[in-house]
Formats: sequence, C-alpha cells, structure tokens
Amino acid sequence: MIGIVTDLIFNILALTFFYVLLRTLWSSKKDPKLATTGNAAVTAIVAVFCALMGNPDQFQKMSFSLSGGVVVEARQTIQQAQVTLAQLQKLGSLMGQFMIEEDAVRARLDSAPSPAEHDALRHSVLDLLKSINLPDNELSKVAAADRKWIIVDYVIGILNSANSRVPDNKKMEWAKIYMQDVGGGIDTYAELTPNKLEELLNRFGILDDDAKLMIGDYQYYLQTGIRRHT
Repeated sequence: MIGIVTDLIFNILALTFFYVLLRTLWSSKKDPKLATTGNAAVTAIVAVFCALMGNPDQFQKMSFSLSGGVVVEARQTIQQAQVTLAQLQKLGSLMGQFMIEEDAVRARLDSAPSPAEHDALRHSVLDLLKSINLPDNELSKVAAADRKWIIVDYVIGILNSANSRVPDNKKMEWAKIYMQDVGGGIDTYAELTPNKLEELLNRFGILDDDAKLMIGDYQYYLQTGIRRHT
C-alpha cells in the first residue's frame, strides 16, 4: 500500500515538474527577459524536489559537498531507472503535444500568437524533449500536434481570399460547395488538398496569382512541415 502511495506521489510531482518547465518556456516566449539562467536553476530545483520527495525510499545515502554537489546512491537497478525515464519521456511527449496543439488552437482567439511566436514555442518544446532523449517516433507526434490546425488556417485563408472574387451569378453555387467541403468538422479540411483547391478555384475562374501563391505555400507546408510567407 505504501509503495502505491509513493508511486502516486512521484507521478504527481513529475507531472508538476513538466508543467512548470513547459510553462517556463511559455513565459519565456512571451517575455524574452524571463529566458535567463534563473529559469534553468528553478527547473533543476524542481526536478530534484520531485525525485527526492516522490521516491524517498529509493535512496540509501545523500551527501552534500562544495565540489561534488549532491551525491545520491540508489538501491534500484539500472533497468528500473530506465523504466522511470521512459515514463517521464512519455509524460513529456503528452505534455508537449498538449501545449503545441493548445497554442495552435489559440489562433482562433483574440489573443492568438503570431506564426513566428507559435513556431518559437514549438521549437523550444521539441528542443527540451530532445534533451531528455525522447524517441524519434514520439518527437514526431509532438511535432505534428498542430498540423491539423495549420491545415485549417491554410484552407480557410485560401477560401476566404477567393470568396471576394466569386462572380455574383455563382455565389450561391460557391456557398453550397463551401459548406459541403468545410462543414463536416476539423478533419474535413485536410481533404481539401492543394490540387483540389486549385481545381475548385479554376472552376469558378478565380485562380489568380495570389491564389496560386497561397496554394503553393500550403503545398510546401504539407511537404516540409515548414510555413513560409507568414
């Protein structure tokens, strides 16, 4: 029973650690003055606190020295340590996915981050997760957490720009097609590929140079995961 309670405490504190760490990144993105070595110190303290308070029974000896810092001898095996690291990596992956997607969703609100601000947060989260050796497959999940929302932004931007150029005698037909294509939820936007959008705009005679440029940017993002001309 004691072991279960201890594990529970550790998991809660580990979650707190990642939350504080990622919120620090968030704050640093908004105010570069906060991105100092002080943040690293706070992070280190929180990490040690989580490890020690969450697992007091897993350490035999602790000593402090000016030269050596904190010395800890653990009773647990290397295998158990690897399991704990894997759990923390998984937790970091989930928290990273949440933060990146949540920041992308904010693009629909008045407090929306600019594409550059969102990309800065995204890179910071990915760099942090790389530093704890998160496996490539998990890093890919985190990196793609905002993909569906960025696709939505591209498709809406292209369609809204084209809407003003639709001839009056085709506006009803355009409105009907528009609702059919984007009225089924977020995932339906991905079905509007660059080729389909180009065909649609060409069908209504509104495929001009600006539309081609926007569609080209959309295609480039799908191929590379990088936004340009933002």
